[in-house]
Amino acid sequence: MGRYSQSSPEEKTRVQMNLIRVMSNVPPEAEPGCSSEAVEQAKGLWKGDVTKAEQPKTFTLEMQNIVPFVEFKACFSKNRFTADVPITLNVYIRPSCQFPIRFSKLSVQLSNPIYNAQCIVTDGQPIGEPIMPHDSDTTGDLYLIPNKVKVYTFQFIAVPEDVGKKIEIVSISLSLGDEANRCAHLHWSGGGGDAASVTNIQECVSKRRGEPKEEELDWHLIKIEQATSIASRVPLMEIKLEHAAPSIVNEPYSILATITNKEKTTIRNASITMGLKEGQDSQLEQTTQVSEDIVNFEQNPSICKSRLKGINIDDLASDQQIVRQLYVRCLQVGTRSIIVRVAYTVDAQVEKQASAVSCVCYKDEDVKLDTVMPFDVSIRLTSSKFEEVSSVYAGEPFLMMTDIKCTSPWPLQIVDSHLTLSTDVDFTDEDVESQLKGILLKKYEQACECLSLVTNSNQTKTTISLGQYTVQWRRASDDSDQPIVKTEMALPDISVEHLPLHIDTDLPSHGLVRVPLALQFTIVNHTEMVQNIEASIDPSEAFMFSGHKQVFFRILPSDDQTLLYNLYPLIPGYVKLPRLHLKTPQAPTITDDVVSKMIPSHIYIKVISSLKGRLLLTHRKTP
Repeated sequence: MGRYSQSSPEEKTRVQMNLIRVMSNVPPEAEPGCSSEAVEQAKGLWKGDVTKAEQPKTFTLEMQNIVPFVEFKACFSKNRFTADVPITLNVYIRPSCQFPIRFSKLSVQLSNPIYNAQCIVTDGQPIGEPIMPHDSDTTGDLYLIPNKVKVYTFQFIAVPEDVGKKIEIVSISLSLGDEANRCAHLHWSGGGGDAASVTNIQECVSKRRGEPKEEELDWHLIKIEQATSIASRVPLMEIKLEHAAPSIVNEPYSILATITNKEKTTIRNASITMGLKEGQDSQLEQTTQVSEDIVNFEQNPSICKSRLKGINIDDLASDQQIVRQLYVRCLQVGTRSIIVRVAYTVDAQVEKQASAVSCVCYKDEDVKLDTVMPFDVSIRLTSSKFEEVSSVYAGEPFLMMTDIKCTSPWPLQIVDSHLTLSTDVDFTDEDVESQLKGILLKKYEQACECLSLVTNSNQTKTTISLGQYTVQWRRASDDSDQPIVKTEMALPDISVEHLPLHIDTDLPSHGLVRVPLALQFTIVNHTEMVQNIEASIDPSEAFMFSGHKQVFFRILPSDDQTLLYNLYPLIPGYVKLPRLHLKTPQAPTITDDVVSKMIPSHIYIKVISSLKGRLLLTHRKTP
């Protein structure tokens, strides 16, 4: 019966007539060449079969792998619909039989069965009636004319559960006959098509010349679209985000969200979701925290995840506005996208539908957030003479210099700073206060803090940890509620050298010309053996002094020896002290360089007022 059949038109007509008779429970005409006896016997069997009251006879034919006499194509009018717009599904049918034919039912099965009842066309006339189209308000028209494309349009509203999903055409079924008696269900999988449309190149090339008439459809231009996606209704809402970028590491970064209802009606069940936008580096998931309450960052950090859901807000009338303060804390530098999403429910009017439909809408607003470090902190170790050192001596005081450079584009105020020492290190002073407290730093400005430390003399480690340095700061602002941020830095390990002898020096901070001052050296023996020591001191042009210029002595284990000198300054200024030398046969590591690092080399000598005039006069007379 189809267009690809090699039978004659007369034969095709006879076959179609017999098909209609069979499906109408009427005996068909005998096939050519049958004997008269067989024909009479067959008529008797047909007559008996028709008169028997049996169950309805229905059967299904899979049309995908054959070339039928009727062709199908189904497509959605768009590949994307919103929840408040009716979904339009078009089914195109083209018969290729010899004369018109009437089917009894057309049905489309979708991936969500809830829509199937809205995608059915039923023809109210039996196929044996005169073949004339009809007009009925309760039934459809499945009267098909050969080689003429007929389209059936279905419309339905997506249920809220399908928002964000796809709806697909699973199958199409076309019924021929009466389901109460004898009926054949022609079944196509997906959006239609058959074996000829896949294998025959003629199906891909249109034989029509020129443009088709307005009332005609070109079968070859119809494409099968068996899936469409359902998007949420376009939201009528405004979200405005106010913030001062960039953010700073560990800072509770404030984002002020202003939400305005632009719908014509009240919105309800509104909630805010905020956090890291999907599809970013997984490392950002671990280093981004979001909270509605700034207190949670310190008191409940475990609940501060990279996304915060379910911040409920009250129902908003049309043009009503609400403001919410939200916070993000970034624990690592980098660029990340933060999204604020408002979900709400609104009753929307749908085309060609009297009652409103409840739609869930989503409005997104995102910001690209850069995060920078507040400070660039460098640590330097120096001796008590401010000479940089790479290692320190056990039991010998040294200085730790912390250079803090502001790298933030925003001015930062240092609230406090403190050093948490490890058990191997102590402060040389009892009361240690922050030297940076209250300092305001702008970008690229620097501040320095100097702390005097000493390693425990009884420890034997060669490498020790200093501890942790903490700076508390906040953005410089007139707002006293600006949060205080804590930045912690682990200090580097340092090398410790253990010396057998240690020298403590007792010397005033300054002296006066021609006023004696005392210089005392205390040499401590840290070894478990007796140390034989020869001490000597160099003469100096800046001082007259009394005391042992050269002396021999012994120091018992864990004992000490004191050398006392009285100095008489002769000239003012920053003058060099007499140099001490030690010869220690049992401790060869005590060299002159080591000794010079443990004792001061210079002292500042002031001029007394009675001598000041005479020194100036002498200076003027000097040629």
